[in-house]
Amino acid sequence: MRDLRSRSPISWAAFAAGLASCVLQAHGRAQGRVELTPKYPLAHVAVHDLPGLRAAFAQTAAARLLAEPEVADAVDLARDNLLALGDRWVALVDRLRAVDPGALSFAELGQAEAWRAGVASLLDLQIGHAMEPPAVEGAAQQEYPPWMQNHDYLALRPTPEAEAQLATRFDALLEELRKSPPPGLELPADQKLFGKPGLHMVPGGSKSRPDYYQYLVPDGLAAWALRDDDLLIGVSGGKPDIMELRPVAPDSPPSIQVTMEPKQFGQMALMMACGFFFYGAEDYFGAEWKLLGLDNITAVTWRLAVVDDRLQEDVSCVLPEQATGILGSFLQGMAPMPDQPLPEGAMLQVRCGFDVQMLCKAIDEYLLTKEQPTLGDLGVRDDLRLAWTGGIALALVRPAPGSLMPRVYASFGVADAAALQRVLGKLWEAWPIERKPRRYEDTDCTQLDLDGLPPGVKPTFALVEDTLHIADSATSLRALLRARAAGAPRALDVGKAPRPKGPGRAIPGVDIRYDAAAIHTVLQQDWLPLPHRASMMGGEDIAPLLPVQEMPRVATVAERLDTGRGVLRLDGRRLVFRCEGVFGGPTGQAITTALGPLLSRRLTQRFHYGIESLRARLACTQVIAVHKAIAAYEKRVGYRPETLGELLAAGDLTDASLLVLEGDERPEPVMHDGKQVAESSFRYYRAGLTVTPYDTEIKAQLISVPKMAWWRIASDATGTPHLGWGEFASKSLRELEKDAK
Repeated sequence: MRDLRSRSPISWAAFAAGLASCVLQAHGRAQGRVELTPKYPLAHVAVHDLPGLRAAFAQTAAARLLAEPEVADAVDLARDNLLALGDRWVALVDRLRAVDPGALSFAELGQAEAWRAGVASLLDLQIGHAMEPPAVEGAAQQEYPPWMQNHDYLALRPTPEAEAQLATRFDALLEELRKSPPPGLELPADQKLFGKPGLHMVPGGSKSRPDYYQYLVPDGLAAWALRDDDLLIGVSGGKPDIMELRPVAPDSPPSIQVTMEPKQFGQMALMMACGFFFYGAEDYFGAEWKLLGLDNITAVTWRLAVVDDRLQEDVSCVLPEQATGILGSFLQGMAPMPDQPLPEGAMLQVRCGFDVQMLCKAIDEYLLTKEQPTLGDLGVRDDLRLAWTGGIALALVRPAPGSLMPRVYASFGVADAAALQRVLGKLWEAWPIERKPRRYEDTDCTQLDLDGLPPGVKPTFALVEDTLHIADSATSLRALLRARAAGAPRALDVGKAPRPKGPGRAIPGVDIRYDAAAIHTVLQQDWLPLPHRASMMGGEDIAPLLPVQEMPRVATVAERLDTGRGVLRLDGRRLVFRCEGVFGGPTGQAITTALGPLLSRRLTQRFHYGIESLRARLACTQVIAVHKAIAAYEKRVGYRPETLGELLAAGDLTDASLLVLEGDERPEPVMHDGKQVAESSFRYYRAGLTVTPYDTEIKAQLISVPKMAWWRIASDATGTPHLGWGEFASKSLRELEKDAK
């Protein structure tokens, strides 16, 4: 079995998934002088001292769990699937490079070399997407959002043992590109980058890719590359001045670090989820960001490192000079933590306090921007301050049997029950919400019927002594009341799990608890099967790296996981949430569980698109070559051949493999004089077949028979390829022939 440790993926997303598969199997410190850092990162992944990270990981509880035969088999399967995808993609790049180098982009050439480099050859890397500088206030509106500008980058630092070989391959690639830049690019006179010789390509030049490569490969996208001693850098798109070369901290520990720009990344995710309805609305949720207090947070960093035999997970950000909104209220809050006895299956619980006056002010400012009545207008601000202690507990619990929705709980400390009743009374006057009285476990409860919520979600609340408990449904609230009556602890029981240590002062009044085994169980049994079932129902053929049914049994993994506590620390202006556990904290555990059967779908989709794009470009070169043979035959004898078999027998087409598309497992037989002489993925129409591949009707002489992922290729009498999709790609060739008649 091949080892992923000898490979490297083709993109930052691919690298993240591949590295996870590699690291979860597992010296030297990072010795480089500089690292590549974007000035405006959308998403930036940095791995420091990969050999050291793997060596340290090998001594952890996570490594022991992954060595269990049942778990190791699942990881091996995911790794083999990843290798198969990557190797196929690289093989297609090489095949296309041999016949038509102009059909490849700079990014594809560089990514193929990165895959060949091998994870085992790497010491450090930085990989991600840099943005254009966001528009400053008063400047002209940008044509595209900053995150839509194409600035993908990859910087590798090889190990000392692999440095010479990788540098030689890298230099050879740059020299090849200097001699023959991709179509639509040219080399400016100044080839200095950061004061060093490099490769810089900008839009221009006389060459351009043929029309039939449209949508398959970028044309004229700026690119640059540089070797700074032992650091190999490649950037697709953008100008060098959006990046910096910064010194590497000499004591930088082995770690994986992901940095994101929250507002821009959120806008991108919103647009991808909701479509171009939100295009251009860069500040669509500006008021919401301000309410949260995140409007001046420019970067959020997730970091994973090894501490003893556990993984340490940090999520951090740099605070502005004055924290505002909900975040500011949270940091200033000092309140007793309310009791929240949870039913069985609790996954995560957060208990903390808020500065009620500061929070009310932030809410009122938000309501003003939305032209809604403020808390002051409703007459509830003063009573809210009297009623609520500021203490709150939030929790997620496993869905009830037969349900897919997690149980969600919020518990508020109550200082003045009479003031609370006045607040509720005024809210019902302002918003006449349908309310139904209920009584569960000898406790008076109220169920709300709100429009627009998912089926089964009917918020229900009850005042129990000095705590107001709110649940997503009456069933969930009843489960909490039963747990309380049965003597459930006042907070999620995590045993003797310690609070992680670290620099800075712990934020008082913050208690974060989680159960990694419960998180894994809920994900694998309740939620991960959903995408699998949906894809089966919808005919989706893009499989994850590890199907749900190939995951190790829940009990095998869950019994080796742990409970844990998180701590929030303020180190200068950096706010850090830290957890330690077998796989870090709740985020690390969720990522580990969901990586193969769910999150890897994004990776396989990316590979799938890349492979199909390369196959389509190869098909273009094939039909052109076949048509040249047909033209040669016609010039020699005065008419076109009757069949492809006749073309082969005459010797004008000498390479029969040109008739078979890559990946076609059932090509049609090519006959001549009653004997099969070859196989073909194309059907030949001597007189032409009228079809409409895209928006132009043509008389096709060659049409591919198999249905590809999203495309089908045809060629006209001149030999020009036409790539089409929609009905032309989805219908069978027999249906196209019937339509033509």
